[in-house]
Amino acid sequence: MAASAHSPSSLGSGSSVPLSSVITSPTTRRPRSKSVGKPSDQRSLARQQTFNKLCGEQAPPPVPPMPTKTTSTPTRRIRKYVSAHDLQKAQQKEYQALQANRQVPLPRHPVRKNRIEDDDDDDIPLADAMRRLPLSPRSPYQGFKSPMSPTRPKQPYYHPNPSLLNDEQDDDDEDLVPIAHLKRTDDPSFLKSAADNGRNKRKMPANPDVDFLDKYQSSSSEPKDKRRALDATPEPTPDDTDLAEADDQFVWNDNDEEGRFFGGGLTHEQSKLLELVDQFDQDDEQDDATNLTTTMVKRMILKFEKAINKNQELRMRYSDDPTKFMESEADLDEEIKHLLVLTQAPHLYSELVQLNSVPSLMSLLSHENTDITIDAIDLIGELLDEDVVVGGDDEDDERVEAAAKGVKLLMDSLLEHELLGLLVQNLDRLDEKEEADRQGIFKILGIVENLLSLDPALAKPMTLDTQLAPWLLKRIQSKEFDSNRGYASEIISILLQENTDARLKFCELEAVDILLRVSSVYKRKDPQEEDEVEMLENFFNAMISLLNEDRAKALFLEGEGIELMLIMLKEKTVARIRAVKVLNYALTGDSEAAQANCRRLVDANGLKAIFPLFMGKGNKKLKKTHKSFVESEDEEHLLCILLSMMRHFTRDDIQRLRLIQKFTQDDYEKVDRLVEMKQQYEERDQHVRTAIENEITNNEELDDLQSEEYYLRRLDAGLFVLQRVCLILGALCAEDQGVAGKVDLLLGRLGQDRAGLMDIIEEETAVLADFVRLRKVAMGVPLNTKKDEQDN
Repeated sequence: MAASAHSPSSLGSGSSVPLSSVITSPTTRRPRSKSVGKPSDQRSLARQQTFNKLCGEQAPPPVPPMPTKTTSTPTRRIRKYVSAHDLQKAQQKEYQALQANRQVPLPRHPVRKNRIEDDDDDDIPLADAMRRLPLSPRSPYQGFKSPMSPTRPKQPYYHPNPSLLNDEQDDDDEDLVPIAHLKRTDDPSFLKSAADNGRNKRKMPANPDVDFLDKYQSSSSEPKDKRRALDATPEPTPDDTDLAEADDQFVWNDNDEEGRFFGGGLTHEQSKLLELVDQFDQDDEQDDATNLTTTMVKRMILKFEKAINKNQELRMRYSDDPTKFMESEADLDEEIKHLLVLTQAPHLYSELVQLNSVPSLMSLLSHENTDITIDAIDLIGELLDEDVVVGGDDEDDERVEAAAKGVKLLMDSLLEHELLGLLVQNLDRLDEKEEADRQGIFKILGIVENLLSLDPALAKPMTLDTQLAPWLLKRIQSKEFDSNRGYASEIISILLQENTDARLKFCELEAVDILLRVSSVYKRKDPQEEDEVEMLENFFNAMISLLNEDRAKALFLEGEGIELMLIMLKEKTVARIRAVKVLNYALTGDSEAAQANCRRLVDANGLKAIFPLFMGKGNKKLKKTHKSFVESEDEEHLLCILLSMMRHFTRDDIQRLRLIQKFTQDDYEKVDRLVEMKQQYEERDQHVRTAIENEITNNEELDDLQSEEYYLRRLDAGLFVLQRVCLILGALCAEDQGVAGKVDLLLGRLGQDRAGLMDIIEEETAVLADFVRLRKVAMGVPLNTKKDEQDN
């Protein structure tokens, strides 16, 4: 047989079968059959093994038979949850389904109370102990088919093979006991993940309940000493019952889609209690701030000085390494902000002066770090704030007086240490392109305003001794509106209110021309914002203050201010309302500059713009569009403009002829308007006089102060305008007979005569002197200015 001839036994016994008949070439080796492992291929396998043995090669491992059909063991599908909250939700739903489908409750074995008192736990075998414990209803080792099965075993399931719990079989994988076997609980909180359990760490120390919250709320209405006594009582220690109640009060947030930051681990009552505690702490801090003592202030100042010295020392030692002193500057910044508490006790400002801390504070205004400088500026602004002196309505006079003394003492000390110069230096140092520096400049301007409100006499040194005025004039010339530009215009308006030297200094700096140029932007349009409207009003107020000086009136004429104001009068804008007042101040006075302005007004066809306003055209529209428009004030300024022109124009001047001709045009309609205004303001004055007489009847004696007060009330009510109307009517009647006849006719219809005009004029001496002068000018009598001044 061929199989026996080629077997290994026959080859090894010296058979005569040639090797060439057995060995084949490697290149012509027969490929292995794909059906390896079948019985029909045993001959090929034996032949290959014999060849490998003769060649000294190791036989390859046998190839396992190819399975005819792929089978897979059913495995439980494990869902990959996105987060711990999703896993928690799934387990909760599974547990709820089990509880809903449970027909027979699981028996619970009572816990053995009398445990073996021996310390040796090895006396009880682990298998015996675990055999007594029922399995968890969530365990996969239950006897029912699935967790969602409608039926459940009536008896608890015990592990069938106790040997699996034997500790001796360590190598057996079946020794791994599921966690569900070790602890059984029906509490849903057992399903919470580590992330959820971590949320409950922030709990109240005593886990207060609703009763405790009500008790705390009722105590909040008691005096503060009782509230502090309540806080001083020891808090009860939490027990298991309180923890269980807190868990029951916790509500699941099913609307939370992301499932990570819901609830915060606190109930509604606990959150509300935390808010009350925080509010109570803030009240205590406010009480501490208002109850500052000298010792506390000294301690704060000492820390402030130490922070400054430490920062300076580190800056000098490590000037090339900012990281070495950055921490000290952070501490210095914190100490500066701590001093803001002093604003609650301005009567203690004297401690800053007595401890010589003002020079240290001034040194911070030149600090290398602008953030420290801005913090120091903020501190100075808060200490000198006007509200600190005024205080609240409930404060007594003694405390307000002590606060005013403290602020005055601190202000004087700051001014002695060159506060104004350092502030102006920082105006040029700070860059408004940076938001922090822009806020710093705003705070510097706030300090300047506070100083002027505390002492208006500081306007002179601020203007003459510093470079504040040039910086302010440069700042208002920017094209775009911002808060600092508006604040700069307000400071200029304040500086020019009272001091003559300050006005002349601004005139030297060409302030009149600058104000005319910045105001000309709004000659035909209104500002867009309320702050911008306020800035424009500040421009006009500053211009009016400057026009009290003759030098400014001449500069106003050179800068073509008359022409600009006439353009504004033709529009229905805010500038039109303020332009009337500017013209009034530009034409008022006995100087040559005022007379030149009057001539320029008539030569520039200003009468065409003045008289329509005098007749009241466009006033209704202005009232609707601009709430700042007051008709009585507008009429007052217009009457003063007419009186100024009648004073300065002589009888031979062409300008006076043009002015008188305006009153005679259109059948004396301007005279009708004057008589109408006389009747209107006379009724107002009569109403105020009646009220004053009723008050005087109750008082038998009337001193000078009361009489002056009553006269000022009449002036505010309309007596001032009434006097100007009577002056114009009297001067016109003395100059033109046609006007005199028209006045007599109109007054006769009212049951009056021209003698009533003199009654109003003679009531005040200054008005009477003005009438005498106007009558002389109308009659062509030359005026002796020096003699008239002596007579007046």
